[in-house]
Amino acid sequence: MSVQEVTDTYIKPKICYAPAERNLLSTIPNATKVTGILRNLFTYLEDYDEAREFFTGKKIELIDNYSYLYDSATQKTFIINNDNKKVELFEASSGIQSLAPISVVSQYYSKHQVERYSSDKQLLSLYEKKTAEKDYSALIAILGIAGAAELIAAIASNENKGKHAFLGILSLLGALGLGVATNSESEKPLSPEQEEYLKQEEQKACRIIESRFINIVEEPEQNLFPTSQNKILFDLLDCNNRSNDNQLMITTHSPYIISYLTLSAKVKDMHNNGISSKKTNHIVPEAAATDGRKIIIYETHDDGTITKLEHYKNLPSDNNYLNNAMIKANEDFSALLEIEDE
Repeated sequence: MSVQEVTDTYIKPKICYAPAERNLLSTIPNATKVTGILRNLFTYLEDYDEAREFFTGKKIELIDNYSYLYDSATQKTFIINNDNKKVELFEASSGIQSLAPISVVSQYYSKHQVERYSSDKQLLSLYEKKTAEKDYSALIAILGIAGAAELIAAIASNENKGKHAFLGILSLLGALGLGVATNSESEKPLSPEQEEYLKQEEQKACRIIESRFINIVEEPEQNLFPTSQNKILFDLLDCNNRSNDNQLMITTHSPYIISYLTLSAKVKDMHNNGISSKKTNHIVPEAAATDGRKIIIYETHDDGTITKLEHYKNLPSDNNYLNNAMIKANEDFSALLEIEDE
């Protein structure tokens, strides 16, 4: 399954792959000190370690009123319930152990991309740093300090936010110690000249800055009740929807994931037709509503072939293997009842 947005501009992505074995990162208290970890899990451990270090001392909401808290001083991770009782993550349920890494990593890279560039860690090569500084100097030379400030403020305004991937340059400038005083609350739209300038410059900036998040998650439903599968899926969709250039890829064996994804698409369709999100938020949070036309589902078969499922009125088709398996089980039970009544 894939939730995607097609763009004409190449935008450098941050790619995270959450393997099904991610529970090991939760069940081993000091996983960063373990050798011999599979390469894909080791790579995800790096992402997870960076994310939890960023959130150290801060509660991260998970599901069902549970929160995640990491203490970098003791290198301990706690799960806290709504009564403020806590246990270490390796003592928590297998479902919490499975979802905690993907929730923390997804929230970090989708919601806190800007803050990443203000850290002490050098995230750019020397070549990339010099290229960015050169582009910044050109920006100032063309527009002047006041003009650059006005342009950057306009990019950051609510009207233009997310419209240009060049917005990522704001965080990059901060990392380089560069910048101009701006009013990010400005509602002033971009002029045609500024629009054209951005179209030219973002081609270069987007090759340097990780301005989108490709989140690949294996079986988010692992060890979770259906209602919890609902919540982790909506959380992943929320993270994905924070940028039109993000992409979410999921592998699943759960018919519930497909059903909840259909709910998300239906709610988005209702919003597009003028129905207020206030009437549907208790079913699907507005932030998780996803255009069904952007949802692509592939189905694998016993013979190894793969087919793309068709849409029905902008919704994922319910004619798929997982749904059909549930229908078959109900039909078999009805057949047993008929035999019993004979």
